[in-house]
Amino acid sequence: MKDPDVQQCESGSDSYSVIKLDIDFKVPKWWIAERAEIAKFIVEQYYGIKVNYVNYARSKHGWHMWVVMAKPIDYCLYGRIKFMLGDDINRVKYHFIREDFTLRDKFDLLFNEKRKYQSKA
Repeated sequence: MKDPDVQQCESGSDSYSVIKLDIDFKVPKWWIAERAEIAKFIVEQYYGIKVNYVNYARSKHGWHMWVVMAKPIDYCLYGRIKFMLGDDINRVKYHFIREDFTLRDKFDLLFNEKRKYQSKA
C-alpha cells in the first residue's frame, strides 16, 4: 500500500517510458527471466503503470533489463522504481542526489554511454 506521507517530487518536464536496469552480478538466465516477470508485476500492480514488455540481455558484469511502459513517468517515480527493481545501488544513489540538481535528465548517463559505445563496435 502506498504511504500518503511519503514526500513526492516536484513535477518536472523530464519523463521516461523505459526503465533501464543494470544488474551487475551473474545469475542464470532462468533467474533473470523470473525477475523480469516480477518487475512487470511490481510496475503494473503496485504502481498502476501498464508495461508493454520487459527485455533483457547479458552484459559484461551480469545483465541489462529494459521495462518498456505504455506511457512515460516522471523522473522521481522513475528513480524510485529503479531502486525497487534492484538497479545498481551506486547508480541509484547518484540518481537520488541528482533529483535536487539540474542533472535530472541524465538518469541513465552511464548506462546510455556504455550502450552507445558497445553498439559502435
